[in-house]
Amino acid sequence: MKLKNYLLLVMALAMFSSCGYKTSDVSKVWFFVNVEPILKGEEAKTMAEARKITEGILPGYLAENNKNFSPASFLNLEEDGTYTMYSRHFEYGTWQLKGKDITLTSQEKKTTVFSILEMKDKGMKLQMKMEPALEIAYEFEGYDNHFKTKFANAFSKENNEWRITPKQKQSPKEIAKKLKNHFQYYVLYFNWAIDNDIQTLDVRSTPSVVKIYGNGFAVEPYEDLKQGWKDTFYDEEDCKHATDTINYVFDHANIAWPNTTNKFKFHAAGFSQLAQQF
Repeated sequence: MKLKNYLLLVMALAMFSSCGYKTSDVSKVWFFVNVEPILKGEEAKTMAEARKITEGILPGYLAENNKNFSPASFLNLEEDGTYTMYSRHFEYGTWQLKGKDITLTSQEKKTTVFSILEMKDKGMKLQMKMEPALEIAYEFEGYDNHFKTKFANAFSKENNEWRITPKQKQSPKEIAKKLKNHFQYYVLYFNWAIDNDIQTLDVRSTPSVVKIYGNGFAVEPYEDLKQGWKDTFYDEEDCKHATDTINYVFDHANIAWPNTTNKFKFHAAGFSQLAQQF
């Protein structure tokens, strides 16, 4: 091969490799960190517009596509090509990586494509590919999502069934099962943080019927419940029944809090005992 042709081939391969990512690069659980405008020369957004966006005032067509990320949001991309995601609602399905594009195909066969704008250290910035163009970058922070067993996966569909809004009213038994699944999620979430030596964990943003404190947890008054929690129920009546149920459990259960300075172990033990009440 001539030197000129060889150099052209090397350059082409270098350009190709720089334009794409490996599956292993993105196979993580990504937690939403921030949203910011994509600034482009003369078309750059003003600082006032930037502030509106970062405060969560997103364009209407973003809300219509249910991709309004919040501090509680995550995108879990598994190595086996499956994913789970919590934005405004919980969804799951399959994903593919091609070049810089991550394509999600949900359980309802809806497709969402994110383009990777930047990836460095633990961070990744994504832009949703849609018409009209959405000049917004979503910033995520990635963590390991390998678990010893499938059951231990805090981000699996099975351990996030509680997030899925039922299509019909639920019986008291079904609501109790939903609460148990919710509390088991917390156990696995804290255990995941312990196993990965994570020092800080956002627990206040997750929609829940309980409020977590440094020394335990308490039932959240119905009027103070996050809309994200209420949205996991078929209607208001079912949501109120869940609150009544957990109030009854709290009145009759005795939680044996462990003697430990590790807050994650402390709360995991508490939620484990709470789940056992159902």
